Amino acid sequence: MLDGTAIAGLPGLSGLVKEFGSNWERMQKLFGGHQQQAPSTTPAIQQPSTGSTESSVAPNPQGLDAPIVDQHQFNHWNKGNLCGLATMVMMLRANGKEAGTSTAELNDYASQMYIPGNGTSGSHMAEYLRGQGLKDSSFTLSGTTTRLVQSLQEGQAVPFGVVLTDGEVTKLEGGQSQRYPGRRVGDRHYRKFGGSGHWILVTRFEGKPEKPTAFYVNDPDLGGELRCTPGELEAMGDGSGDFWMVEQR
Repeated sequence: MLDGTAIAGLPGLSGLVKEFGSNWERMQKLFGGHQQQAPSTTPAIQQPSTGSTESSVAPNPQGLDAPIVDQHQFNHWNKGNLCGLATMVMMLRANGKEAGTSTAELNDYASQMYIPGNGTSGSHMAEYLRGQGLKDSSFTLSGTTTRLVQSLQEGQAVPFGVVLTDGEVTKLEGGQSQRYPGRRVGDRHYRKFGGSGHWILVTRFEGKPEKPTAFYVNDPDLGGELRCTPGELEAMGDGSGDFWMVEQR
């Protein structure tokens, strides 16, 4: 049970009631501990392959490209639940900062922002990022597409909470997904996270700021990058105005 003073076994996570409050039920829905699902058996829609691990389409998106981290490559017993930590690591590396993924390092991150049974705390992720020099990091429960784009225009990626992932695979870490080995660049990828929720990193957008035509996201569950339409991203984030995200502005 949460109270206003301490979280058992997690030093430094007092005061979490402020973040949860009346949003406790939604926190459980979006960022509960991952309930592992078997990878979808629905065949991916295959596209002509060029043999590359990146899409041959080369638009000029705005934002901050970030190295991809595949959480299922972690040497950690709880790796299936550490999407938030993987997202935070990608954010730091995109800004040229050291962020390791050894068991000891992951345990250290977890002690500061991970809540067993409920996932990574957005407010504590933002606090940690501020401590690492990303002074403009702040967590919101009511983010919008406009505010998301503003962060991207500032040259920063955005940790973003989703209930599902949906888009075209444009990159794969190491050329292959650990969890979805049949996925290829050019395939469609979809996964619904049910009651557990998931963290991804929105890195760039295409089109005009007032009317984006596509977004790019690094998905640590896939271990790859997805290109999503604005409508797909809104569905992933449970709707503009209800985005849970660590904005950078």
